[in-house]
Amino acid sequence: MAFSTEDIKLFYKLWLSVLQFTNNRNHVTGGLPEVLVETDVLNTHPEEIDRVSSYLFEHREIFEDYASENPDHLDKEELETIRAWKYAVNGSFFLERILKKGGMLISDNDRVYCVSPLVSSWQEMVRYQQLPVMIETTLLPFKNQITYDGLLRKMPMMFGPGVRSNLKEVYSTVRKAGAIIDTADKLIESEKK
Repeated sequence: MAFSTEDIKLFYKLWLSVLQFTNNRNHVTGGLPEVLVETDVLNTHPEEIDRVSSYLFEHREIFEDYASENPDHLDKEELETIRAWKYAVNGSFFLERILKKGGMLISDNDRVYCVSPLVSSWQEMVRYQQLPVMIETTLLPFKNQITYDGLLRKMPMMFGPGVRSNLKEVYSTVRKAGAIIDTADKLIESEKK
């Protein structure tokens, strides 16, 4: 499901605020603007954002530190969103199919996530590539959906019929079992285990 313009703005406000906090406190990179929220930082500094994001997910306690300090004077709901991000899932996934409700991403442990993109559609992001596509990203709970952190790396790989068949079988088995992780609550629960 698509996010509203207001939701997208809120996501980036919160996400960039946490990244700014992380970089200011831990000096991960010197290549970021002074104020991330007011810049087109994802397009102009993706390597630096990736470096800070990687550091953040290696030190997930930063989410709680940010929420406790609340340096940007966010409201309670916004702080709860940030606290929930400690349950993010980062790694490699197979984008097996694209449905109206989102892209079906399969992890290496055969979990299937229904992921809603923020701005560009899945079709735009993987145009001209035959599914499945292997991607690296971080899945985040947001507005009781699952999205990704804005950084998506496609692996330049093609998969033969055996891999495609196996992924279709994984998707079908998980769907029939009603085990697709398609809400923020389900993502958080799966990561608490």
